[in-house]
Amino acid sequence: SPVSRIMSDLAARTWNQIMRLALEHANAAWTREVAPVCERAIAGRFPVERGSDRDIPLQDFRGFFGPDGTVNAFVRGYLEPFVQWRGTGYVPTSAEGVTLRLSREALENLGRARTVQQAFFGAGNFQFRFALAPRFLDAAATRAVLEIDTVRIVHAHDPPRTVEVTWPASGDASVVQLTLTAIGGSLRTTRLTGPWALFRVLARSATTTGRGGETYSLNFDINGMTARYALSGSSVVNPVDMRELQEFRCNPRL
Repeated sequence: SPVSRIMSDLAARTWNQIMRLALEHANAAWTREVAPVCERAIAGRFPVERGSDRDIPLQDFRGFFGPDGTVNAFVRGYLEPFVQWRGTGYVPTSAEGVTLRLSREALENLGRARTVQQAFFGAGNFQFRFALAPRFLDAAATRAVLEIDTVRIVHAHDPPRTVEVTWPASGDASVVQLTLTAIGGSLRTTRLTGPWALFRVLARSATTTGRGGETYSLNFDINGMTARYALSGSSVVNPVDMRELQEFRCNPRL
């Protein structure tokens, strides 16, 4: 009827105005509360920028990507009535056929942040739990000692044992070191330090071996002498070689 069409048109125009104002409000909040923090603490730093020699401090990473962090607080405070999480990404919700006109890039970027949160904070705490087991040791070596913070894995061509590892161990200090002992007794060592030392090693050495995405081969070569380890994550959503983390961008606006 004419009356229902008028009411429907009025409702649509009202929701269009509400969505326009909501987007302006959200953009202003992003520019004020999220973008400066992102640019200062996240952009251009490892592990978001894999080639960078600067690290994101772990406290800043928690404060930005964590469940109570900057991005999640923004979504809860400004976008929650207008978007829904659908398994692998955010989608706009509709009111009277009208949606918040967020750009596709904005939705994808917020989705990346959500996936990063699931990978690093899935159990509620900031941690990555995985199992590590020796798989191969060069015939020219008698022993391999892999140290990840307080965990020490020794392999000397004996039956391998699987070791459970939890990262981070404590604080921002972290060390990953592999020492290979040659038949003649000489040592070959590779060592990385820093809060993201483990993930720098993974970025250089890890290749996926399982279809599910939770099993990896960790391959080391120290001056021609090799060792290989099998790494199994506790979930298919894990931080090893995360495309979403590497593609996250500190956009100035939504």
